[in-house]
Amino acid sequence: MSGFCQQKVFFTTNIVDVTSQYVTIKVSLEGNHWFVSAVYASLIPHLRQQLWDYLPTLTDTVQGA
Repeated sequence: MSGFCQQKVFFTTNIVDVTSQYVTIKVSLEGNHWFVSAVYASLIPHLRQQLWDYLPTLTDTVQGA
């Protein structure tokens, strides 16, 4: 039988940016942080184009967070 040690890990999350097509979240743990984005590309062409126009600006958004 092998042992299993469970350690509690506490992290924080902050929503950085959100629309109907995406959400970007900052996850922080022990002084480190990561950004996670979930994307839903709309079936409506002009809405999907708005998403594509936004994606290049994501770098500026997360660097300011």
